[in-house]
Amino acid sequence: SKTAQLIEAHTFDAYQKRNPLGVVIANDNVFARCKTLVHNCKRLGSPGYMVTRCDAQRFPKVCLFDRILCDVPCSSDGTMRKNPELWQKWSNGHSITMHKLQIQILDKAVFLAKPGGLIVYSTCSFNPIENEAVIASILIKHEGVIELADVSDQLPHLIRVPGMISWKILHKDDTWYESFDNLAPNLKRSLPPTLFPPPNADKLNLPRCLRILPYNQDSGGFFVATIRKIKPIGKSDSDPDQFNPVQIRNPEVASEASDLSLSSNLQKPKKGTRSIAQLITYSEAMSPAWQAIKQYYGIDDTFPYDQLIAYSQKLLKLFFVSSGAKKILDLNLGHKIQIVNTGLKMFELSSRHQTDCKYRIVQEGIHYLLPYMSKRKAFVNREEMKALLFALKGCSFEIFSDDSKRQFESLGGGSCVFILDVDSSLRLHCVGWIGKQSCDLMVSKATATAFKQLLGVDDSQKSSSDSNSTLSDPKLSVETVNRDGK
Repeated sequence: SKTAQLIEAHTFDAYQKRNPLGVVIANDNVFARCKTLVHNCKRLGSPGYMVTRCDAQRFPKVCLFDRILCDVPCSSDGTMRKNPELWQKWSNGHSITMHKLQIQILDKAVFLAKPGGLIVYSTCSFNPIENEAVIASILIKHEGVIELADVSDQLPHLIRVPGMISWKILHKDDTWYESFDNLAPNLKRSLPPTLFPPPNADKLNLPRCLRILPYNQDSGGFFVATIRKIKPIGKSDSDPDQFNPVQIRNPEVASEASDLSLSSNLQKPKKGTRSIAQLITYSEAMSPAWQAIKQYYGIDDTFPYDQLIAYSQKLLKLFFVSSGAKKILDLNLGHKIQIVNTGLKMFELSSRHQTDCKYRIVQEGIHYLLPYMSKRKAFVNREEMKALLFALKGCSFEIFSDDSKRQFESLGGGSCVFILDVDSSLRLHCVGWIGKQSCDLMVSKATATAFKQLLGVDDSQKSSSDSNSTLSDPKLSVETVNRDGK
């Protein structure tokens, strides 16, 4: 999805102990589509995403954004190759109906963008009243504030057609109209002037828009326009680094600001929907749990622990969010926007007995936590890791080398990370548990399968060593001598 690609581009170098910055907010007003967004976002393993549910044209000004993608609702006639059933339902009236909403969403995006920021407007429609007409309307409304960016040098191998500067409107009576002035008085209410080409269309640089036609490169049909915000609209967004203080007002007073409230046609959240009001950011109440975690796992003082959140007072699970997401959560906007999901699960209250710390590490967040950890690490060799991956649970100490056994004895029972340096450029780390006589991996079957593939084995193969004998490959034992974790 487009959201997944944006999150992938918005990456962080956790291994250099960089604090994750920024946030990608993925918004939809339909709960079912929000669930799909959550699924796509969670599999990327990033703390820098937030899925929200709100009408886009009423999205509150939580901050000013560097980049905004307006993937607006449209008639979708560009997808008819893969959705032929659209032919039976399509009518030009759909595009006319969408036009007003599309303008409202793009107008809100202009309001939310930083000066110097970019807005990408996209549809999967060919109809100019959903595309160039919307762009022209916004360019005229915000003249001097925004401009169409020239992206002709981007993606040179992508075959595209320039945007249109003239078009006609087809009414439901099968009559074509070239301008608003030609309309009969009874039609001017149903066909607004923004549908038609403006008189100065040739001066708006509309050919800078991109039309992607299916027959050019065997694709779907798309329209894309990139808008650059040149300067602030007004004083309210003159400082892009300041969050709008009006957002922190009393909820009863804030509800009077219609532009900042949720749309009235949004249904009540279904079971499982989270709002900001339910989220618990780091506070003194979370401090005892964090201090125990920090001591047990030897977590460095530079770890941004204030970016840990929970979804209940019981603190059953602790999630890690980026600093950008944390700023938005700190605004306490639960009365204005529904947060469906955010954060990367990092710690979970364990049901197993563990003396010094009640929380175990979660595989989902280990790649951000590991650079800060100095304790609870167990280095294993290739054959030992393969045995762990095949067994997942109940991997007896008997199959491990004496070196590994000494590590387990030194660490004691409890949550840990099993680490394998495959080569100089590849390291595998799997969250697990050291018991009294065996070890478990606490990863999903899908994760275990992926790690097996990285090691060049698959589920049909078995470990080359007997489950009741000690592994003693000298080459693999040497590879595990270095325990400093560098």
